[in-house]
Amino acid sequence: MYFDVWGTLFAAKSPINAFHLTVRPLHYVAALLAVVAGGLLAALGGQFVRRSPRLAQYPLRIAFLVSLLIVLNRIRTASQISLVELPQYVISLLRALGKPGVAVIALIILMLVVRFAFPLSRAYRVVLLVFFPFVLYTAVRASWMLATMDFAQFRVAPPTTRASVAMPSRVVIVLLDELDYENLYPARPKDLALPNFDALRLNAVSFDSVVTPAANTFESVTSLFLQRRVEQVEPRGASSLVAHLSDGGTLHSDTAKSVLTQPGVVGARIGIIGFMLPYCRLNFAAMAEQCDWMPGNGAWPSGDEEGLPNVALRQIESLDPYDPRRTYIRRLERMLDESVRFASDSSLSLVFVHLPLPHGPFLWDRNSSEFRDDATNPHGYFDNLVLADRFLGRLRQEMIRSGTWSASTFVVMSDHAERSKLADKRSTDRRVPLFVKLPGMEAGIRISDPVNSMVVTALLPDLLGGRVRNATELRSRALDYMRADPSLLLPPKDLP
Repeated sequence: MYFDVWGTLFAAKSPINAFHLTVRPLHYVAALLAVVAGGLLAALGGQFVRRSPRLAQYPLRIAFLVSLLIVLNRIRTASQISLVELPQYVISLLRALGKPGVAVIALIILMLVVRFAFPLSRAYRVVLLVFFPFVLYTAVRASWMLATMDFAQFRVAPPTTRASVAMPSRVVIVLLDELDYENLYPARPKDLALPNFDALRLNAVSFDSVVTPAANTFESVTSLFLQRRVEQVEPRGASSLVAHLSDGGTLHSDTAKSVLTQPGVVGARIGIIGFMLPYCRLNFAAMAEQCDWMPGNGAWPSGDEEGLPNVALRQIESLDPYDPRRTYIRRLERMLDESVRFASDSSLSLVFVHLPLPHGPFLWDRNSSEFRDDATNPHGYFDNLVLADRFLGRLRQEMIRSGTWSASTFVVMSDHAERSKLADKRSTDRRVPLFVKLPGMEAGIRISDPVNSMVVTALLPDLLGGRVRNATELRSRALDYMRADPSLLLPPKDLP
């Protein structure tokens, strides 16, 4: 029943899993308690059922059999079988039966369960006894993790104590994960309104031919911070990685210099809020005054629960098939709130926001303008795109209210194009949007010259220093950067 939760916990020692998780000793204590509590419940419950009158045993045995649905669902999720991607013949059958037909079949199954409750429950009990060794494995594994895990690696890196320097200008960078140029403009449905993206395009420098340094989030974002084109990221634990560069070299995150350590950026008060990468544990997070991040799995465990009762309750709640979605929604809402707070905080000179929008899962319903944990639209990219648009509008209004909008360079960018369209061969267009609204800018221009999105972090010292005063200077500096290394315009390589 706890296959997903415990499977994730017990793999936390591997570098790739540790890189994505935030775990504490209480997570493993809760797993041990669940084993003990489950054993006691089964033992006492079994005695109670056997001593009950036969008629009273029916509802109890049926309730016991219903737990099989949880087990089957955990097997489904562990096998990565999506309910929204059922085989076509199953979908056709369900449509042919209609709701009345499905209801009749469900009723027949229920009648069979009631009629054969006793032999079915006995057979189910035998199956559980066969899998009993897994209980012992769970107890041993949880105890071993408690005894050997270095939980210090999951702690947030403390900020480096240093004097802050007043910057002539202020920069807010919003990286929207999987924001795709083609979907935003040429392929946007005609009835899809994105007023905030459109308004930004009218009032900012808009680059129409932007290539990303890599095809995936880890490599692309790491390239932005290291200012080197990264071909593959190799996690070395919860708080470090090795970047394998396209030129054959390697850089270790613990010792590599980043854009945050270059002259013109050092001393700026920095806020980082991100998704996927453990921003607040990586070495460059020590340069940030404030930091927050959302684990890559977006669901569980994250280590943000307080106290053993809450951790144990989260494990129980995880048995609900919709719990991962609800958890994801709850954390995404918090990240949106925190992003607005960071961006409108005038005490921060540089804000970097990386959000999982319009990246899946697709849980926003643009028709009802609300999150839905039961959303099943496999083509919900445009729903999430609407949510990203609403976020930009909210961000702009709050920055105007706080007096930071006009004085800030406001950047909206992406880490890569929509990957599903490339994988399905629906398109070969890898372009991503890039908007740069300079301080006081009210009229936008479009630049068709091809650039790499790394140009944004490369120009950070100039942007913070107020040395990019208009669109002409921005275009000139961007093209100078591209001429210095034409290889940056090569299309990113897809990882195998």
